[in-house]
Amino acid sequence: MQQRSRPMMGRLSILLLAAFVPGGHGFSASSQAFLGNRLVTGHPFPTTTNTLTMRKQKASDRRTRRMQKGEEVAVDVSSRTITSSPMAAASWQHKKLAPTQRQQSRAGRGRARKRSNLYNTLSSYHSHFLSLLTAEYRAEEEEVLGRIKSSADNPLTLEEAGYALFDLYPQRRGNLFSDEVYRLSKPSDASTFYSRNDSDGPDKASSGLPLNHKFSANDVIVLTEQPRGTGDFFGANSLPTSSFAISAEARVLNVGPTYVDIAIPGGTFEATFGPAPNNMLGKKGDPRMRLRADLFFSNIPYTRMVQALGQITSIPDVHSLTSGTEGAAAHENIVMDEVIREAILSTFAFNDPSSPNFRDTDACDLREMSKRIAKPPLHISTKLARQAITHIHSNPQGVFRPFNGPQLTAIEAALTRRLTLIQGPPGTGKTTVASGIAFGFVHQCQSISRNTKVLACAFSNVGADNLAEQMVQLGLKVVRIGKASAVSESLWDYTLDSAIDKDPAAQKALQNAAWATSQLTSSKTQRKGESRSKSSILSERTKREVATTAVKASIEACNIAATKALRDADVIVTTSTGASDPRLLAAFGIFATQNR
Repeated sequence: MQQRSRPMMGRLSILLLAAFVPGGHGFSASSQAFLGNRLVTGHPFPTTTNTLTMRKQKASDRRTRRMQKGEEVAVDVSSRTITSSPMAAASWQHKKLAPTQRQQSRAGRGRARKRSNLYNTLSSYHSHFLSLLTAEYRAEEEEVLGRIKSSADNPLTLEEAGYALFDLYPQRRGNLFSDEVYRLSKPSDASTFYSRNDSDGPDKASSGLPLNHKFSANDVIVLTEQPRGTGDFFGANSLPTSSFAISAEARVLNVGPTYVDIAIPGGTFEATFGPAPNNMLGKKGDPRMRLRADLFFSNIPYTRMVQALGQITSIPDVHSLTSGTEGAAAHENIVMDEVIREAILSTFAFNDPSSPNFRDTDACDLREMSKRIAKPPLHISTKLARQAITHIHSNPQGVFRPFNGPQLTAIEAALTRRLTLIQGPPGTGKTTVASGIAFGFVHQCQSISRNTKVLACAFSNVGADNLAEQMVQLGLKVVRIGKASAVSESLWDYTLDSAIDKDPAAQKALQNAAWATSQLTSSKTQRKGESRSKSSILSERTKREVATTAVKASIEACNIAATKALRDADVIVTTSTGASDPRLLAAFGIFATQNR
């Protein structure tokens, strides 16, 4: 499918609150335009090494250089290696120019010097933050996996420390949008129990969770089946790290004194462990089913941050920008304001002692950079900002909180500049100011095109929820992107999952996919221990094809419903890593091929 045939959502103005920009701090606001043009070529993480080569200079340039310096200066070719494995280290190779070489390279047009500065800037930023992200991910991975492996001989120490729960009895509780909700609790025959009262003697009927357990809302956990039921958590097959273990990943939704409610993608639980013992639809599961739950980790944030790092440090291919050829890279149509991108990259290299551009005013002119940042992103930005400030002052509907002078100055600056940094201690109204900035951006977007949207990001789910609640109070149409387990319950009706849940076509497609998948699961259960005839094999193949088609149709229907909801919104609120949600990217025609 050609990229141009996919519907685009127009421009996207971005509002960032402590957004993930490696090396960034505080609160920044940007009114850049998301045009959807192509930026770079190639997959952001190719499996082979890509060498960045410079364009060959003209003979006249070389003659001029020889005449001015008496010799020709060779400029090293920079290269980077980014592998598809998230745990593989990426490295840049660059040459650090001596001060005398920098002075000599200023002669002529300076194109080689500019390219060298660009490569050094990209290499410094990329290698520094990739090493930090990888070290952080490895530390978390080693801690979790090491903890599980070290407790293989005595797993009870893991539960006593609060990192695991054994002999859990699952009960189906219903659905939360596209996720299924299960309640995990310790039954009366559990091997371990923890009394929740002060009465003398153990009361197994009131067995609860350990008082020091570390399970909390939105934690990533891994469920593992105990093959022989109660007490079978000493064997290798009950260890989550074992290749023979039957496991599934879930998230904690809620925690009570005697239970843990979890959310797991629809159909995953039954496909992995079979139906729950209290299953109300279809066949009920084995009442002897027991599970163990371990606190785990997710690689999604790390993967998304590495992808973002690869995109911001990518070098555009001039030929790809103009050719418009089909089959180009999935992230080609991501466009970032070049002024903001240059400000992030060059200022870091300017202050990084290990960078060849450290304190190099030729590579980073801070005074000129500040002037470019202070310019309005649009020729009508100042006019639209004044209109928004006037409306906030008049407050005809009484929805705005009173703003003081510095707060109004911050709002106006954010609406008339490409990048604004707002800092302040807790309680100074930064979130309130952010909601006012969002209102001004919405006014600007509506003046440009009805398809232009505002993207508001926060570093954490709590920050994103606070932003969304403030904007809802202003009467803005808000869509909150994120797992329901991570979103405040008061905002569930504003989530993207809620919009999909309310779409009739998407729900019908999901029901068809669930039915087709259940038929495939039932056929697998029936053939255990039975000889398989040729007709049964053909029947199973047909069911698999039907299930695959139904699942693909449900994904397409959900993407369409999500796109409709995003087009109707004024502001899209998410965390910084949540901004890489495939549904959001698909709505803007990004990563369309890989994430269908």
